[in-house]
Amino acid sequence: MSWILWIIVGLLAGWIAQRAMNRREGLIKNLIVGLIGALVGGALANAVNI
Repeated sequence: MSWILWIIVGLLAGWIAQRAMNRREGLIKNLIVGLIGALVGGALANAVNI
């Protein structure tokens, strides 16, 4: 997958996490955490050829 797709997946994951928690504060924090998680996961997946 391309890095742009990993960024989109990460932002989407952060948004879903924010909606699941039913809180309005911390959206930016959840988006950043989702973005970092997706990039790290994508790098690890590429490192082990998944």
